[in-house]
Amino acid sequence: MSVPERSFLRNSRLAIGPRALAWMGVGIGASFVLAAVELFISVFIQLFLKGLGLLAADVKTFSWIDQAQLTATQLGIFLITIAVVRAFCQYVVGQSGNVAMEMINARLRRIAIFEMLLHEEERYVSASVMNARISEYFVKASWFAYAFANLVAVAVQAGALLLVMFGVAWKESLIALVGLFVVGNVVRMLNRKNREVAERVPQELELVTKGIERIARNTTLVRALRTQKKEHGRFADSIDAYARYSISSGNLGNAATALTPFAGSVLIVLIVVVSQRAFGTASLTLLSFLYLFMRFVQAASAVVTQWSVCAQRYPQFRDSVAYVGGFTEAELDRAMNEPLVGKVARTVAETKERLPEPPSLSLEAVSFSYKGNERVVVDKLGLAVPKGTQFAIVGPSGSGKSTLLALLLGLLKPTAGEVRIDGRSPGEYFHDPKVRVGYVGAEAFLIEGTVRENLMYGAAHEVSDDAIYEALDAARLRATIEALPEKLDYAIGEDGAGLSAGQKQRLCLARALIAKPHVLILDEASANLDETTELEIAESLSALRGTCTTIVVSHRPGILKYADRVVRVGKDFEAEPHAAVAAPEPVA
Repeated sequence: MSVPERSFLRNSRLAIGPRALAWMGVGIGASFVLAAVELFISVFIQLFLKGLGLLAADVKTFSWIDQAQLTATQLGIFLITIAVVRAFCQYVVGQSGNVAMEMINARLRRIAIFEMLLHEEERYVSASVMNARISEYFVKASWFAYAFANLVAVAVQAGALLLVMFGVAWKESLIALVGLFVVGNVVRMLNRKNREVAERVPQELELVTKGIERIARNTTLVRALRTQKKEHGRFADSIDAYARYSISSGNLGNAATALTPFAGSVLIVLIVVVSQRAFGTASLTLLSFLYLFMRFVQAASAVVTQWSVCAQRYPQFRDSVAYVGGFTEAELDRAMNEPLVGKVARTVAETKERLPEPPSLSLEAVSFSYKGNERVVVDKLGLAVPKGTQFAIVGPSGSGKSTLLALLLGLLKPTAGEVRIDGRSPGEYFHDPKVRVGYVGAEAFLIEGTVRENLMYGAAHEVSDDAIYEALDAARLRATIEALPEKLDYAIGEDGAGLSAGQKQRLCLARALIAKPHVLILDEASANLDETTELEIAESLSALRGTCTTIVVSHRPGILKYADRVVRVGKDFEAEPHAAVAAPEPVA
């Protein structure tokens, strides 16, 4: 599905989401109330002082203040009420920003999880990229949005305070404005430099995360080739650069933040001196102005602080917005509204509903080549695999085995020809909820939990212990599990600690067999098995003929012993019978 081109502003709104935007609006609305509250406080301070007799009767205030006939007690109560309103609005501004930030973070993470697991194109996302997005990019992007909302809020307050300051003492306000204009230019230069430095932070993080993934996958090779020092040096350089740019960015932001209140303090001294010696402003009017000015400096300092945060986090926000721009609005809605599915437990009656037979496979003049690469990986391949048979794909590394498997599973689409599974496209067939699929890859996929929980991972219904042990028998693992202290309830880690590489692989095979799959996929599944165990499992797989269509990808002959048909991939594709076994009868 093609994604229509959208503006940066539109993608920003989609990245933030309507609920977070609403909360940001609440915060900005509360900031307008805060601005009005500051006006009331400054006005009623003058009225309160006048009521106490501390403000001379001939001192000019706002005309409606002069007309007010409130007692000092009434004014005190009114000021306390305003203070309560002010505290509540400050809470709303802070909390609404916090809620919006967490909503944005959660939204971006849900979009990333949707892309990894539910996107129709079944995009490949590397672990390093996913980790960087979730732990760095999305977190800092949501910080940017939070800081931007606060920036707008405090800017509104600062603007309102500035207007009131001009109403109280316009000459002193001009001095303050000129001084802050000079400081503002310095702050702007600091933040511009900050943005330049901040651009390097995500770049260095990407180098670190990709390096970690590369080394984690090839630790044995690195140690065998004795390249630890070289890799350590490369890592250390990237980590130090990430820290250096992060510290530098923080330093520039903190300098900009500290400059504003410092300049405000200097300006207070300057304004008092000039006001008393040149302007002759009344002392209590000056006092009222200074209160407003100090509040204005606080607001201006907050503006600078939030602006600095925005400068630091903008690169991650920009990249996150560009990421969201790669989805259609329908896909984004699905990412946010996809129902959360808990554990599914079907009754025996539900599992006895008529289920589809094991499928037949056919490839009709299928060709495939990767974009940007002229080499044709699959060229006009025709093939028919009867229902319930065992079909093998063999060939040297890099010959196209994984490509052919991806075409059969619908993970890749042919550039010419078509793949059909029981007359349907792979996408249609494998999205049928009645179809059961078993898969065992070259690397064992296990979860932290008990042996039983690992065997039941992905199961659509409860399975009896007898059925579990039947699958363990077929995988030649029953004796191993029964020898464990707690048998099926024995706890293992995500890395399968306590089990050998071969035992982990057989546990995954047992899990695939428990599902009674219509299609069983073994992708280099015997890579960690000894020859004797491999042959025993090949015999177990032969018993599935007629009940399961098996696709085996391997370069080892043992697991192929009972294959009914083999496709040899290499320079040329060649399909051939592998065993003199008649096609099985269809399953009733």
